[in-house]
Amino acid sequence: MLKNRAGLRIVQSAAFFCLWLLVACGDEDRRHQDVQRVPVLPDAVGISKAPPRVVSLSPRASRFVLALGAVDRLVGVDEGSRSIPQLRHLPVTDLARARSDFDADVILVDEIGLDDSVERRVRAEGAQVFAVQPHDLEDVVALARAVGATLLEQQEVNRYEREILRPLALVAGAASDENRPRALGLVGFDPLELAGGHSFETDLIQIAGATSMTHGGDETREPTSIEGIHLSNPDILIVISREPLAPAKEAFLRSMISGEIRLLFFEFDRDDFWLEDAEVDALRLRQLLFP
Repeated sequence: MLKNRAGLRIVQSAAFFCLWLLVACGDEDRRHQDVQRVPVLPDAVGISKAPPRVVSLSPRASRFVLALGAVDRLVGVDEGSRSIPQLRHLPVTDLARARSDFDADVILVDEIGLDDSVERRVRAEGAQVFAVQPHDLEDVVALARAVGATLLEQQEVNRYEREILRPLALVAGAASDENRPRALGLVGFDPLELAGGHSFETDLIQIAGATSMTHGGDETREPTSIEGIHLSNPDILIVISREPLAPAKEAFLRSMISGEIRLLFFEFDRDDFWLEDAEVDALRLRQLLFP
């Protein structure tokens, strides 16, 4: 059930600190060698190229554009994004019309659906399409570098990375590397599922000062059972939910989990975590783990 992930991932709190140091020090050649930047400086004949035109088709993607500091690039949004005060003036569109009606260079979506024919068409017409659906902090950094490279100067991308990673690095750096409790994050209840190694939840457990027993795996979620949890024998089981659990569900878990396993309940909105003050969630979990 608990698998090792092939390839490099952020698996210890120290790794987050090192990642921030890379951002802060500006190791441009090494960190951006695989990113193709779209120039926004004057071209060879001295004519400045127009900034890329961006259409955002989800509130999450729109908030990401705001966090990047690229709101001036937006020319159209989905209906849901109109609820964001800064975007109320923008016209509403969809993927099929983003290129034809708005001449969009970049289109941000929540995800690419099973029927990707429209997505393939707008790509063929010259637009770049990005799915804004990160599952962990490594995904956030990769997304910022890919999207940011098409919209902004490099120093603005660096600024965004620093604002996300530095506060988390400071939280992680304050955690002890000794006597870290072994923890599992329970994120699904019908059926039971653990937070997999490729998830914000396991990142947060690591940053807060515990050792996630699933960290480093490929999956965002891993199926489990009450028996499986007991066989894993964690020090702590963290029940993670967007909203407070119903009393009956909480009572069920308390009755089924061995008293030798410390049971904690933690409210966590994974969609907002990386778009707002991420360190607030990390500190809340730290306080829960180490009262």
